[in-house]
Amino acid sequence: MSFRFPSADIFCRVIDNFGDAGVCWRLACRLKSLGIAVRFITDRPDVLQLIAPHAAEEAQIAAWDDFAKAAAQPGFQPSELIIETFGCRLPEAYDKAAAKLRAQRLATRQTPPFYFNLDYLSAEDWVEGSHNVVGLHPRLDLPKLWFFPGVTDRTGGVLIEDDYEKRQQAFALQKKDFLLELGADPQRTTVFIFTYPVNDLQTAAAALRQAAANRPMNALLAPGEAGDMLEKLLSGAGSELRTVRTPFVAQKDFDKLLWASDAAIIRGEDSF
Repeated sequence: MSFRFPSADIFCRVIDNFGDAGVCWRLACRLKSLGIAVRFITDRPDVLQLIAPHAAEEAQIAAWDDFAKAAAQPGFQPSELIIETFGCRLPEAYDKAAAKLRAQRLATRQTPPFYFNLDYLSAEDWVEGSHNVVGLHPRLDLPKLWFFPGVTDRTGGVLIEDDYEKRQQAFALQKKDFLLELGADPQRTTVFIFTYPVNDLQTAAAALRQAAANRPMNALLAPGEAGDMLEKLLSGAGSELRTVRTPFVAQKDFDKLLWASDAAIIRGEDSF
């Protein structure tokens, strides 16, 4: 099968935690699997390195400021597919280069580069009216399509790999051993918790205590400040609630933590 876009530029700014880079990297891997060469431009290469240690083997990784300078040089060429993520706004020099390429392609009746913004996943009603809408650049002839993921037929759906269900089913045979290696009891209901310190952790801890009183549970706590705080709040909860601190893992292994759990309390789009 042939594809229209031989190359793609993905622009990613990391606002908080790992979710922004996680979504963008999952998309980059998906495009690569379709035979598209990817340039991944981010202001936090260090965060990408944590969740995808071998990212440089999959795509060309560029630091945001360095790439912005390169885009201002003569002869710079944007990719055929331009993906802005979460409204991060592209470097001005890149905008100008993309608009120039668009004008050249239209003048010669060739297909111009395709530019869209991948926005945040939401289940709110307003997303249906904002998905698949074209917006105009304030100064340049550079239209941009707004793409909203969602959970209804009038949104863009949810990004998932073709082999996701197959890998999940294969993991089911490893689930017991995986939980034992973490220090959890495979016979208990397992809840995975990954959230931020600003969330209401006291209410979450109280709910977990109450649930465990009726059904013994494993509480898998992700690394980070919120996990530290929850561990303290759950101390002395009794034998019915076993708290387990999970290690920091790369994105490809993070899915296993979700598969090993019967429920999840999560904050973050890639976790969803």
